[in-house]
Amino acid sequence: MTASYSYTPYIWPMLASALFFALLGIYSYRHRAVPCALSFTAMMIFPTFWSIGAALMLSANDLPTQIFWFKFLNLFKIPTATAELCFVLQYCGLGRFLTRRNLILLSIPILLSTIFILTDNTFHLIWTDLQYNGRIDPVHTNVTNLLFVYFFCLFLVEIFVLVRFFIRSPQQRWPVGLILLVFIISHAVFITDYFHVNPFQPMDPVILFWNAGAAIYALAIFVFRIFDPIPLARAVAVRQMQDGMLVVDSEHIIVYSNPAAEKILSGHSMHLKGKDFTTVVDIFQKARDHPGDPTAVTTEISLGDEPDIREVSLRISSIMDDNNQALGSLVLLHDVTDEKLSQAQLIEQQQVLATLRERERLAGELHDNAGQLLGYVNLQAQAIRKLVHDGENEKAEAQLSRLASAAQEAHTDLRESISNLKVGSLEAWSFLGTLQQHLASYQNIYAINTELVIPGGLDINALKPGTSVQLYRVIQEALTNARKHGQAHLIRITFEHQDNRIRIVITDDGVGFDHTQVKSDTAKHYGMEFMTARIQQIGGSMQIASQPGSGTQVVLDAPYE
Repeated sequence: MTASYSYTPYIWPMLASALFFALLGIYSYRHRAVPCALSFTAMMIFPTFWSIGAALMLSANDLPTQIFWFKFLNLFKIPTATAELCFVLQYCGLGRFLTRRNLILLSIPILLSTIFILTDNTFHLIWTDLQYNGRIDPVHTNVTNLLFVYFFCLFLVEIFVLVRFFIRSPQQRWPVGLILLVFIISHAVFITDYFHVNPFQPMDPVILFWNAGAAIYALAIFVFRIFDPIPLARAVAVRQMQDGMLVVDSEHIIVYSNPAAEKILSGHSMHLKGKDFTTVVDIFQKARDHPGDPTAVTTEISLGDEPDIREVSLRISSIMDDNNQALGSLVLLHDVTDEKLSQAQLIEQQQVLATLRERERLAGELHDNAGQLLGYVNLQAQAIRKLVHDGENEKAEAQLSRLASAAQEAHTDLRESISNLKVGSLEAWSFLGTLQQHLASYQNIYAINTELVIPGGLDINALKPGTSVQLYRVIQEALTNARKHGQAHLIRITFEHQDNRIRIVITDDGVGFDHTQVKSDTAKHYGMEFMTARIQQIGGSMQIASQPGSGTQVVLDAPYE
């Protein structure tokens, strides 16, 4: 029998639906790199064939041709429902459930329904009869009813997943809401049509609604960009980032928190969404005082109780609209507990290392001063004893005089070493005051003139305490070397500031020295090692320029922070 067709205006809504779905399917296929795009393509292609079959059924003139196209369009109902489920799972971030085993299980109902429809003329497993009342009304079998129950179960799973995603992802609510709307109405229309309730006969009511559904899908795709990987990547990054993130509205109510924020604040406040953020830390008054300033508020808070206290760094910035009106605040939380512990351990290690270096320096000084002096005293005492025994009192007196001078020099060195060790409390530390006091004492004790040159506008007390203490120690050692080895009469200390660095030039008019002879002079060797270690510890450097007979210049360079 030759099939014949005639024009009817009822085919246009069917063909329009086919065209819209085909275009959406092509567009989504071109974005198939996005996880849910391929399943959306299938979700569009199956209804396309469904709609084409409905249009050809309406234009067919004879009943056998209509029955053929009726069976044809029914081939795509279960595949459409299955594609919808795959799309929903992938779009809502549950694609991990679409394993190969589960996909095989989902394909079984599709295969069975296809076989049952193609063999229905022989076995009548789908329809016992196909009646014609202006349109074909099938009489369903138990197998058909079972497939309908399966279809309805897929629909319930889809709705549950979409509602869950709608609740848990505020930033995706508009596109999810649109997809939910299409699913609910289209499935409700399908269910009523299944029970032969169709006010739009002879047209398929599901396909009629699909024309509106296609427009809604287009809105979700082109306006809310569900296939754009950038928003998806941004959402994934926010969920996976190690730092916590809170979005707080203008009333200080938390409207969003990522998993890291939930973890950081879990011991302090469960179920963050809907909570008043000021119950965590009351610093929003500062944020209101600096609207639009992304660095307005940066602070640290302590969460929890001993011994599980967590140190958290908070950075709060305002969220502004195009009219510069504050919509709320963005709060970034960074757990700095481990960093602070590591920093404390590093500081402790540095302090231990500094102590060991100081002990090594003192050992060198004791060896050079006290050790040599005691050896000298021992030799002189034995010599004086022999002179007294031999009755050479004048020579013994001369030796005693030299012994007293040596003891006086040793006493002076010991006092200087003790003075150099006295820095005072770091809490009350003043680099300028301490240095001026030391220079005055140095000049008074040793009768060596000193000059301190600090340009206007340079506040050397602004240096970090650790930096200023180390610089002070190096300057002390330079002064000691100028007195003991340089035989200086004038020492000038000049401070300079350039490009976040501080430069200290220590110049004396002493006898100078030869660099090649330093290692052979144990005292100078220990002193220079001490100075180099000190300046390197604060990220600085030291240069020494000297020639015999032309004095010495020590240049220190350190960060000015």
